[in-house]
Amino acid sequence: MRSKGFFHGDSPFDHATPTVLAQLSLSSLLSVLMQYILSPLGESAFISMMLVGFMLGPTLWGDNNSFLSSVYSKKSIHVSGTFAFFGSALYMFMIGIKMDMGMMKRSGKKAGVIGFLTFLFPITLNLIVVEILTSSMEMGPALHDSVYYIAVFQSVTTFHVIVSLLADLKLLNSEVGQLAISSSMVSGAFRRHVLLGAAVLGIVVPHGPPLGSALVNKIESFVSSILMPSYFVFSVAGIDLLSIHCEKVIVISVLGLSSFIGKVLGGMLPALHFKIPPGEAFLLGLVMSSQGVSDVLLLQHGRILHLLDRQMYSIMVINMVFLSGTFTPVIKLLYDKSRHNESFNKRTIQHTGLDMEFRIMTCIYHQDSTPCIIRLLEVSNPTARTPMCCYVVHQVQLAGSLTPLLVYHKPGMNAKCKIKGSSHIINAFRSYEQQNNGNVIVNLFTSISPFATIHEEICRLAVEKRTSVVIIPFHRQWRLHGIQEIAEARSVNRHILAKAPCSVGILVDRGTLSASKNHNIYDIGVIFAHGRDDREALAYGLRMAQHPKVALTVIHLIDPDRTSKPSLDMELDNDIISEFKIETVRKKQHSYRQEFAKDSVELIKVIRSVENSFDLILMGRYHDNLSPMFKGLGEWNESPELGFMGDILTSSDSECQVSLLVVQQHVYRTQDRMNSAKNLLEDSAETVGFALGPTLWGDQNPFLSKVYSKKSIHVSETFAFFGCVLYVFLLGIKLDLGMVKRAGRKPVVIGFLTFLFPVTLNIIMATILTITMEMGPALRDSLYFIAIFQSVTTYHVIVSLLADLKLINSELGQLAISSSMISGTCSWGLALLVLIIEPSSGESKGATAWMVVYALFLAIFIFFFLRPLVIRMIEKTSEGKPVKQGDIFSIFIMILGCAFASEFFGHHVIFGAAALGVAVPHGPPLGSALVNKMESFVSSVLLPSYFVFSVAGVNVLSTHCEVIIVVSMFGVSSFVGKVLGGMLPALYFKMPPAEAFSLGLVMSAQGVSDVLLIQHSKFTNLLDNQTYSIMVINMLLLSGTFTPLIKLLYDPSRGYESCKKRTIQHTSLSMEFRVLACIYHQDSTPCLIRLLEISNPTAKSPMCCYVVHLLQLAGSLSPLLVYHEPGKNIKFEAKDSSHIINAFRLYEQQNHGNVIVNLFTSISPFATIHDEVCRLAAEKRTSLVIIPFHKQWRLHGIEDIVEARSVNRHILAKSPCSIGILVDRGTLSASKSNDTCNIGIIFAHGRDDREALAYGLRMAKHPKVALTVIHLIDPDRTSKPSLDTELDNDIISEFKIETVRKKQHSYRQEFAKDCVELIRMIGSVENSFDLILVGRYHEPFSPLFVGLKEWNEFPELGFLGDMLTSSDSECKVSVLVVQQQVYRTEDRMNSAKNLLEDSAETLQIICESNRGWKDIENLHKREHL
Repeated sequence: MRSKGFFHGDSPFDHATPTVLAQLSLSSLLSVLMQYILSPLGESAFISMMLVGFMLGPTLWGDNNSFLSSVYSKKSIHVSGTFAFFGSALYMFMIGIKMDMGMMKRSGKKAGVIGFLTFLFPITLNLIVVEILTSSMEMGPALHDSVYYIAVFQSVTTFHVIVSLLADLKLLNSEVGQLAISSSMVSGAFRRHVLLGAAVLGIVVPHGPPLGSALVNKIESFVSSILMPSYFVFSVAGIDLLSIHCEKVIVISVLGLSSFIGKVLGGMLPALHFKIPPGEAFLLGLVMSSQGVSDVLLLQHGRILHLLDRQMYSIMVINMVFLSGTFTPVIKLLYDKSRHNESFNKRTIQHTGLDMEFRIMTCIYHQDSTPCIIRLLEVSNPTARTPMCCYVVHQVQLAGSLTPLLVYHKPGMNAKCKIKGSSHIINAFRSYEQQNNGNVIVNLFTSISPFATIHEEICRLAVEKRTSVVIIPFHRQWRLHGIQEIAEARSVNRHILAKAPCSVGILVDRGTLSASKNHNIYDIGVIFAHGRDDREALAYGLRMAQHPKVALTVIHLIDPDRTSKPSLDMELDNDIISEFKIETVRKKQHSYRQEFAKDSVELIKVIRSVENSFDLILMGRYHDNLSPMFKGLGEWNESPELGFMGDILTSSDSECQVSLLVVQQHVYRTQDRMNSAKNLLEDSAETVGFALGPTLWGDQNPFLSKVYSKKSIHVSETFAFFGCVLYVFLLGIKLDLGMVKRAGRKPVVIGFLTFLFPVTLNIIMATILTITMEMGPALRDSLYFIAIFQSVTTYHVIVSLLADLKLINSELGQLAISSSMISGTCSWGLALLVLIIEPSSGESKGATAWMVVYALFLAIFIFFFLRPLVIRMIEKTSEGKPVKQGDIFSIFIMILGCAFASEFFGHHVIFGAAALGVAVPHGPPLGSALVNKMESFVSSVLLPSYFVFSVAGVNVLSTHCEVIIVVSMFGVSSFVGKVLGGMLPALYFKMPPAEAFSLGLVMSAQGVSDVLLIQHSKFTNLLDNQTYSIMVINMLLLSGTFTPLIKLLYDPSRGYESCKKRTIQHTSLSMEFRVLACIYHQDSTPCLIRLLEISNPTAKSPMCCYVVHLLQLAGSLSPLLVYHEPGKNIKFEAKDSSHIINAFRLYEQQNHGNVIVNLFTSISPFATIHDEVCRLAAEKRTSLVIIPFHKQWRLHGIEDIVEARSVNRHILAKSPCSIGILVDRGTLSASKSNDTCNIGIIFAHGRDDREALAYGLRMAKHPKVALTVIHLIDPDRTSKPSLDTELDNDIISEFKIETVRKKQHSYRQEFAKDCVELIRMIGSVENSFDLILVGRYHEPFSPLFVGLKEWNEFPELGFLGDMLTSSDSECKVSVLVVQQQVYRTEDRMNSAKNLLEDSAETLQIICESNRGWKDIENLHKREHL
């Protein structure tokens, strides 16, 4: 199965695992190289992989080539075949997912006719040719029997093959491409898929997001880069042209040519009937004749069924490769898709009269661009005299599907197209259309296409709709939190600029245009130099100048040298300048001025002087680079698509804060200005393996004997080890070696003793047993190996256990992770030393030395050659942009190569993979991408087969009693040693006994790495089968037993329980106010800073703020809490963290010592991140934790951070202090520091309302805060005094005293008898403030709140908070929902049942048992004593 290495005289090619690794590496590497060579010709990946198969076959190298005979030996061929067919099954499953069966319904008459005739013509022609050949030609019996099958198989057309070809040629969005896709769906429906089950299951799975896209994203890279090349090599490598009979070549070639002609005619003739130009009709026929992987599968299936022999199969494959490889470059050469986009009319703004309909197309990449584009349309002055027809296209990257889609959203109809952001865009433009009362018609589309060809869709739509201008957003988009770059958009924009059939405007949105309100004057500036693009920009400005709310300023840049040399271009410039002066002569808001500029220095000076004077600046894109004004600017051009002036205003060193529109007038093809050519599973799997083994079913079970037959067992083993290689590579990626450096004294001591205690104890026991106990020689020889291998501790096993138990963020979990890194390093170092030295002890001493040398050489090669390559890949990846597919392929090839090299040198196959995994930087972008793409497939498909293989051979019944006793003694001894090694030093460091014992249990965990270790020991004959079996059973029993015990003993929330009152109410106004603020997204930063600002930090009452940016853990095993120390640059990059840090540092500086800000970033699984927050709150003794609500209101609509809701619930349940849930609707952050901030408090009753009012009292001290307390009075409640009522009255009285002389504060009472009056009252005041404070919990049996629980949409916000934030609420104001500190004995949230229930459950039980209100009063008295 596995090799001991060539140093021991054991060739790796005599064993399945290293052979398969070599085959996969070779086929993948050669396929990538061949694709690179053939890609300029437009050849598909299918042709490249098939040619690699021919290269590795006997035609070139003969039957006796020693190297190929070793790599592709007869022993390994059926293992390779299994891998190949496994890959083809997954490939067909993915094809099924990507297929859109709805295209059958949507196919029109044209596509239906072409598709049917493309099926009918070739099969009819082939059958006629067969009749002629059989009657006129003598042929062998085998060929005679197969000729009809050959005729049918050659006639097949396949949908996904045609789509893949069109994608490779970048014709998916062309007219021919769209027609070919629809037609192939019809013609391909008449064939039966091979691997029908996988394909049908794929079709059943809905394509596109969320499931279809996720499956394709996780599986496709691995299948297409590793498994499919091996499939093609396996399919073609056996072909030998030299041994083929001539008659078969003639017959099959004639039928191949016949089917090719039939397909071409079947596509071409109906296309001509439908008035398609002859050239395009011929190209359509060529596309419809393409063949690919499905055809190879069909031929292979025919060969398995003996419908074809080997020679026939070989000739048909060669025909397929020859025909497909020949006409692909012909299609690329003949068809120019952009010809259809050429316009022979002048589609420009300048040539569209002001009294004509103005047709405009706008593209949108992200919903955040919507407000700016709507405002641009608004200032374009649509009126009844000059109406505007607007075509809005939301551009979305195609994912999880083969076919591009253009969805038209008809007014009043709900399109079955759920794309993130589309609904917000549609609603915004529909609202804009309605507001314009017929002056604007909006047509909305969503284009779902590959970004490499989506520009074809835009250009074709612009031609069809006869638009005058296409508006495209700049690829850099300025947001509140910084600049967001949509990397793919840049390429799309360049293609549109090059090929648009009308004028183009690139909109650089910096928020100034959308920020200007409807009733304000829009200040528009036009910078005019010379040329037709500037004339087009001024023509657009003239259209805007007709708007009554637009003030247009034209800045005319004069070059003295140019004015002395009159030309036609200058006359045209003067004409449009004169037109502007005439049009605006009586309109005082418009102005014109001249600025002289002799060179680029003076030009930049002029631009800098006016760059921030407008809401929007218009300019032309192209200017003569030989002009003195622009000479030399091309060398510094950062964004060439914006031209010289646009680049000056958007470059990284520009101080311009204004939105821009860079205009390019319609470019004819001969004047193209852009050079487009430049452009828990482990335990359950072990149990399954044990259940499938001989212990339960015996050795002769008929079902298991067939499923796990001896013939197939080494194929299964190869699969198992292959999965193990990938799994260990992923573990290496997730490993953070920096933890060894960061480990403090406590984890180092615990880790070292957890290694030392079990090893020492086991070696002492082994020594005693060898002296005192009689045993077999095999067991005696293995004693010390058993002792060492049972003592191993593994870092990732412990981290996985802690993650399963949701203890990864607990104090115990953090200590166990750090300690396991130390103990794992020591114990695995010892185990590897034993594995290297001992197997060579009976052989030459040089073998061991060479193994060590080559191990070091492999490690050096990985870390000093491959790691720099990987880092280079990361550096080339732009921020926010996904890792290139080619880089992922390269990593896959590295994995296979390192694993093979490791096996070749006699080490375990996982050594190279693990070392490469450690060398790859963990976390985003590359580490996270690899984990995301591989983990699901490896852990759910490949790894279970490894565990089944590892444990299925265990047979307890055949194991000798002495082996069971001895191995079990070592198992218990090592378990006790690990528990003591973790427990004793923990007790020394003053940990509670229960926690110390739990730590010891965690440190004794075993898992997949331990199975690998003992399996390798069995392979190297250090352990026999019986010893291996008992060690696996011990591992399973111990790990499965103590896991529930840890869960029972250790509760992480006990560590941050507070016995003191950590509340706002109990924090004096003269004391330091400590707040912990959590952030999920940087957009919450402005609102949080404004909330802290109005909390009134002063020298007398300073504020200490702890800000924690919460991030989901991805691509790593261990959670991380990073403290951002002021003045120090931490080598840590997390998306958006820098913006948050900068904003809070600036806030801290502005407060001159009244505020201290401590900044953290917590990267943890969201299932346990609340433990980090609560522990930090307890350590820092905060009075309040502020958490953002999971629904966040943005300009483009409501964004739901789903995981945040669960985190918020856990924090509400377990926080050691008071909590505030902040619902940010933008009203608080919109209020400026020098304006009065209107705060409202709705006060009903109870301690949460008192906490909210206590916070309000703190805010009331701020000179720029106006506080209004609305006291809800329930007449029934006031007539029944209680301690709770007295406490309410006390704090109300305190508020009145504190604010008696401050006129900006007010207090009023509102009477409400029931919930109807309560809702009416809240509706009357809900939009009167910048921020509303409410308490979370209220008595559900109070008449004010009876019945509201049934309608509670967000129970975590309480009754009042839910009213103000529910989906049917009209409230537009930010809300802070406050919950006072909850003690554990009075926990208001029943976490076992529903984390959203309040401590009022106690009150509810009392009321339901008819104890009466007197009992409630007594309960409150006891509570507050």
